[in-house]
Amino acid sequence: MSQLKEGLLPREAEKEVRFVDRSGNDERSYGRYNIKRLGVDGKFLFFEDWFHSFAALSTGTIIITILVAYFLSVLFWGFMFYEFREYGFIDVHNYLNACIISLETITTVGYTVTDISFHDEPVAFVLLYCEMMQSVMMNAFCIGVIYARLSRALTRARSILFSKKAVIREINGEWFFMFQICERRKHQLIESHVSCYSVEKAAVIDFNHFHDLVALDESHNYHDDIFIQTIN
Repeated sequence: MSQLKEGLLPREAEKEVRFVDRSGNDERSYGRYNIKRLGVDGKFLFFEDWFHSFAALSTGTIIITILVAYFLSVLFWGFMFYEFREYGFIDVHNYLNACIISLETITTVGYTVTDISFHDEPVAFVLLYCEMMQSVMMNAFCIGVIYARLSRALTRARSILFSKKAVIREINGEWFFMFQICERRKHQLIESHVSCYSVEKAAVIDFNHFHDLVALDESHNYHDDIFIQTIN
């Protein structure tokens, strides 16, 4: 009898798995796809396009990496100045003095040394020039990474809301899959494009992408341009 009752009990609802996440506030998407890539060499892909791979890391990881890179650069050139302190670096008495001169060089704040010409030593010129060029390259790289992070359209797309529910409606003898898109900001998007993807659960299926997305006015006339409504 207990086995019969257990058989009549409803099964627990399977956990919903989405192709694109909607885990943000108001069920907004963070642009994460539920895709697991197999047979991909992550290290090879990272070093093949290392700039965009680095820019795609989390903001905290990027900031920590940049801070550590500058800190190690200051320590490295401080070590070089300390090792060659006899070639014009008369104010370097210990490793900390050398690191301070290295920090002044990489930040271009001006030297607080007794002889700013470093006794006209060629070795001092080469060392200071190398650290200066490294600083320029690191600054350019950091500016590029920060610009790539700030210019992404993902954060702008988070202000767009989609319907939680969709309907299938018959209009003029044709069936349409309908949902609404709403812009939360007061600034209207121009030339907005929306793509719909249909995912079918089957053993073997051909991939078909239907990009025919149209808009309807109050008279049920078709338009190719999609106007995203705003919240008053």
